[in-house]
Amino acid sequence: MMAYYAKVDVAMLARVAQPLAGGRVMLTQDFARYVDLHRSLGFKFRSQRLLLRNFVAFAEHAGDTWAHASRALEWSAQAPSPSQQHNRIATLRRFALAMRAEDPRHEVLAVLRGDGVHAACRCGRNQPRLCEPGSRCAIRPRRRSYF
Repeated sequence: MMAYYAKVDVAMLARVAQPLAGGRVMLTQDFARYVDLHRSLGFKFRSQRLLLRNFVAFAEHAGDTWAHASRALEWSAQAPSPSQQHNRIATLRRFALAMRAEDPRHEVLAVLRGDGVHAACRCGRNQPRLCEPGSRCAIRPRRRSYF
């Protein structure tokens, strides 16, 4: 019989793992661990941190201790533009997915396609420009200049 040994960092496990005897970890602590994880992996995580901090304050003000899909939609509806609404929902969805691995009570937003509330935002893309053959916008061969 072979024995395997592993070095375990107990202090790190105490910070990361959900406490068994103390009940539920507050959403603020989940947020802090999530941000610390991404920053330790080398991400700047500036705008995501601000968005998540605002959501956590909004959710905890309402009395939530874990992420609710209905609360996320309520908060994202306050965004000033459709692209900002999409950013909020995408950031919250990634946060809820990560937190759901530890606690199944976190609700993850479904990804909608089409004209749903949180469908993929195409706000920053231009429509393709169609040109008639021979028109000014048609692709023309480049003239060669040797001098």
